[in-house]
Amino acid sequence: MKTFYLPDIISYYTAQNFLEELRSFAQPGDVVEINTSWGGDLGQGYEVAAAIRELKLNTKLNFLCASISNIIFFAGIYREVSDVAKMYFHSVSEDVENFELNQQTLQEKLEEIKLLNSQYSEVASKYINSDPTIQKIISGYIKSLVEEPQWIDSTVISEKFNCTMFTLENQQKLAANLLKNFLNSQIMIGETTMQKQEEEITKQQEEITKQQEEITKQQEEI
Repeated sequence: MKTFYLPDIISYYTAQNFLEELRSFAQPGDVVEINTSWGGDLGQGYEVAAAIRELKLNTKLNFLCASISNIIFFAGIYREVSDVAKMYFHSVSEDVENFELNQQTLQEKLEEIKLLNSQYSEVASKYINSDPTIQKIISGYIKSLVEEPQWIDSTVISEKFNCTMFTLENQQKLAANLLKNFLNSQIMIGETTMQKQEEEITKQQEEITKQQEEITKQQEEI
């Protein structure tokens, strides 16, 4: 039995590399282990989850799982959660930067987010249980979680989501590794934010230069 470790952040590159690894080497019954995964790109996360179910892999959550990474965990045929694990649920977020919002477009965005939250809940429930009646109950419960962002602990995870709970061994060593991964992920997020800010500044500078050239041109014509 092989073990594959889910990336800390689900982006296009991390997800596609992970998918390539699974499709090349994973066999039914192998395990996708989650130490800490903060979520990320919704579409890429769904693709990873679908591959896990298609390949008939199991999943194991040791410590922290959030956002779309929760769906990836639920996709396992057999799911294990440690006694110290936690899961974070929140509403799907939409990038509205540089998007002109008025009353109509704001309402459209809110409806889109509502639809995405419903999809998230329904996909999760279908991975967790095959009974349509139970799926509706689970989906409703997950909707209530995403409406008010919150953490849930291992007891709730095992009871609500049909998981087996186990006692995590050598917790201090794992905690140290998780802290290191967390700090690295924050550095990566910080670098991405700085890059976006630099791009925005460059864009603004180009716009100012363009306006100055237009003014100069008008003055020459006068």
